[in-house]
Amino acid sequence: NYCSDMTRTIFLGKASAEKKLAYEAVLNSQTKAVEILSDELIKNKLTDASLIDKTARTYIASKKYPSIPHSLGHGIGLEVHEKPWLSFNSEDKLQNGMVFSIEPGIYLPAGRQGLNDKFGIRIEDLFTIQKTQILHSWTDKRSELSHYIKNPEARSQTVSTINLDKAIPVDGLTKQLRKFGILDIDCYRSLGENQIRISLFPNISKEDLLKLTKCIDYLLDHRKK
Repeated sequence: NYCSDMTRTIFLGKASAEKKLAYEAVLNSQTKAVEILSDELIKNKLTDASLIDKTARTYIASKKYPSIPHSLGHGIGLEVHEKPWLSFNSEDKLQNGMVFSIEPGIYLPAGRQGLNDKFGIRIEDLFTIQKTQILHSWTDKRSELSHYIKNPEARSQTVSTINLDKAIPVDGLTKQLRKFGILDIDCYRSLGENQIRISLFPNISKEDLLKLTKCIDYLLDHRKK
């Protein structure tokens, strides 16, 4: 049996402006941590867990709140707390297949040495690194590309279908890719859509997907305008 973990903060009655600001800071810090994680997954084979912790921690500090008094997150599996550790001094690397929490928090006043707590806020969600995330994040960052399936929850886990801008004929792109030895990312059954389809089967490594996106990046960046 595998574990799960989640934290939500609720307010009894009407939340004060101070509490709303703190809640927004926690939520934004988590969002920024996820964004930097997506960026790093595109660039690197492995991502430093400490960098993700630093991102959320730095954001909260920039809003003049006390530093998070615990690690940003931890792995989830057969144990509720296990590797990888997302902390400022962690040496763990985040990679494909890992499941972990990202759980920033603000606690006022900071410290637990006999101080009366004012209030505390934590938002915790679980995240998993999948090969699909590499392509989805990459597609979102390229203005020439868009998702064929707009709803993220409806997208296939085995094939990613990506639309190209009409100014970039798919036939020309795939012809150039064949020169690199990349043979089969053509549109589905030649239905006429200006799109590419990329397989995400288990035997396809994250490293190969990164190489493919870099090849396409090169062609898009150096195409004749």
